[in-house]
Amino acid sequence: MTTRQERILKTIVEYYVQSAAPVGSQVLAEQFRVSPATVRAEMAHLEQAGYVTHPYTSAGRVPTEKGYRFYIESLMEPAYKLDATTRQRNAIERRVRTAGSPQGAIKMAVDSLVGVTRNIGFATMGVATYTKGFSQLFHQPEFANNLGEIAGLLDNLDLWLAETRPTEDVEAFIGEENTVGKDSGCAVIVSGYTSPYSNTSYVGVIGSTRQSYGNVMRIVNHTARTLEEVLHE
Repeated sequence: MTTRQERILKTIVEYYVQSAAPVGSQVLAEQFRVSPATVRAEMAHLEQAGYVTHPYTSAGRVPTEKGYRFYIESLMEPAYKLDATTRQRNAIERRVRTAGSPQGAIKMAVDSLVGVTRNIGFATMGVATYTKGFSQLFHQPEFANNLGEIAGLLDNLDLWLAETRPTEDVEAFIGEENTVGKDSGCAVIVSGYTSPYSNTSYVGVIGSTRQSYGNVMRIVNHTARTLEEVLHE
């Protein structure tokens, strides 16, 4: 992939995440100061390689799961360097640190994830799994006809975690990369965390593949680290 194609793909991903609308050549031509014909040629290369596609009713492009994966691995700041903003950190830490009990800290962590990311939040501690935020999916247009698949993923979240076994580093699993719910159109962003109550504990979010991955991965990472600190105090 050329440098210009990388820049175009990065812009398509970030524009689509914000707007939920296909990105047309005119928008990109104005940003990169090249002709629409040049942009269309570059987008055609990206589509042929499987990084973008176009809805039947639009000439604009949207990212594919392959495009999102390339964005995360090659165009975004590495996950281990991610940190939440001061405002996000304060919102999470204030609720988790004042919860009063381990179970309360878990619930406050999930509540914070839902509130900050507008996704479904989940966390585990031992054999217990806490989830919240299913109503958030009704605000995401791509899930209008797909709620059954998402419900199936949620019902089998314990199985998903057992099969996937995420690490303590924050990770993103996009669409068909998921071992359960491959057809749900979901992204799962998750981090393991250490706890005195279990050798394998996880915290994360479930939402659309149309996700602000850098921002959400920062938030999930900070939530996991905050839980570690609080539960070991």
